[in-house]
Amino acid sequence: MATDLNSVYLTDSTNFRKFLGTYDTEGESIITKCRGDSVYLALIVPVCENPQFNFKRKTKERAYSLQDLRETIFF
Repeated sequence: MATDLNSVYLTDSTNFRKFLGTYDTEGESIITKCRGDSVYLALIVPVCENPQFNFKRKTKERAYSLQDLRETIFF
């Protein structure tokens, strides 16, 4: 068996590039939401390995201010 991993970055392609995390495409995901100047993200993972039960939970949450990211260059 093999799994695929995806890495997620937050960038405006000019001023900053911030690594947000890596997730397994077999049931995990990273969701993002924008509110005003802030970007909120959460890592969502399955509660159990049985695909019959599609319950998921947040394991990590984080918020970033776009203004703060622009002031610090990550490239």
